[in-house]
Amino acid sequence: MIPPATRNMSRAGTRIPYRTPFDGLVTEWGEGGCGVIRQDGIAVSIQGALLGENVTYDVIQQRRRHATGRLLSVASGSPWRTQSACDHYPTCGGCRFQGVSTADQATLKQACLAQHIQSINPDWATFMRPMIAAPTLRHYRNKMEFSFGMGPDGVVLGLKARGDFKRVWSVPQCQLTVPFWRDLHHLVMTWVSQWGLSAYDPVSHEGVLRYLMIRHSQHTGAAIVVVVVASPIPDAMGSLATVLMGRWGIQGVGMAIQSSWSDSAFSDQVTVMAGSLNVQDAVGDTLYEIEPYSFFQTNATQVTALHGVIESLVGPQSDWGVLDLYCGGGGIGLALAKQVAWVVGIESNPYAIQSAHRNAQLNQVGNLTIIEGTVRRVLKEMERDPLRPDVVIADPPRSGMEPKSILRMVALKPKMVVMVSCQPKTLAHDLGQLMGLGYQPDVIQGVDMFPNTPHMEVVVRLRPVDIL
Repeated sequence: MIPPATRNMSRAGTRIPYRTPFDGLVTEWGEGGCGVIRQDGIAVSIQGALLGENVTYDVIQQRRRHATGRLLSVASGSPWRTQSACDHYPTCGGCRFQGVSTADQATLKQACLAQHIQSINPDWATFMRPMIAAPTLRHYRNKMEFSFGMGPDGVVLGLKARGDFKRVWSVPQCQLTVPFWRDLHHLVMTWVSQWGLSAYDPVSHEGVLRYLMIRHSQHTGAAIVVVVVASPIPDAMGSLATVLMGRWGIQGVGMAIQSSWSDSAFSDQVTVMAGSLNVQDAVGDTLYEIEPYSFFQTNATQVTALHGVIESLVGPQSDWGVLDLYCGGGGIGLALAKQVAWVVGIESNPYAIQSAHRNAQLNQVGNLTIIEGTVRRVLKEMERDPLRPDVVIADPPRSGMEPKSILRMVALKPKMVVMVSCQPKTLAHDLGQLMGLGYQPDVIQGVDMFPNTPHMEVVVRLRPVDIL
């Protein structure tokens, strides 16, 4: 029992005693899916606490009216939690919502989305449709990047501890990735031991092994494995390729060099050690060829639902033109191209543009054009073009759209704008600017693309106020 004297002691503007247990009700969502408790005017963000739960916590850091709390326990009879099925939870930190059903995760995310949307305009709650729940919580990710690190007994392969880039937790039974991960993990660790390989140290910058990336196609069952290293190890990688090829549908093995001090799995130096590193996946009847570092939604099952939402909201017509901002490899534009007159995509990443061209050829789409450049610059150039899109689709990065990009997008006077976002907070900011420019949402649809995490995709259809 917590002594009553330790509960709710703080006053607005005062310091909350550190390492002192408190209990309270989580009433809001904060950054990164943290539960927030308002303790006498101070917002305490608690990692792992869920909306509506009574929890016991202490405070480990405070800055003015914001504090970071640590979850100590959850009151019995929580409305959300059941026993987690993952042996690594909550140690590895990869999943926040373990032990919460798919339906309950959708409910929690809907509440998070509503909080952000209503912060802009309370009346917009009437435009919100129920969150589309994920069909499964297991083996849904078609791409995972596991880290190599050092543990008490040597090299480990798993996920980095949240908030500590130096520590890696071994996760041989991760349920997010492919069903054969446990066997693959064992085989790779045996290879590491046999070759006496070391893990890269992000502080001393010594060691070789940095990441292991696996991509898997739910359409064909094919998989590729890429090992990211600080310096080339061709003999050892050749040995690994010999062992892996043909097992569990693995069709290619690669070695990627990342010699910079940057903590990143990305590399533009990829050597094919065996087979092919391109996999093919499908969304509906649209095919996509995916390279190791190509962007593709990590949940191939739910991306079908996402594209279905976009298509139904657009209601494409054969004489329409579609402008696809931040188009990446052409995912959304390709799905609409066969139903409209033309699609123009804007993308700044040359690798993504190459992928978009290949995917257009693969699907025999001839009315898709990709313009290379930043959205802000290309939209400015389009202001002088007499050709105007009927629909603009914008799927910006997590940081959202630049204000000038929004201004230039609206200057094209589209009949419809469809915003796609994986970050409700920045989406709400963008919607606020669009509202000030005469565009009003009429549908807000969330899709749970990332079960076991606080993340989601949100699709919003907006129309000019004068035609609503």
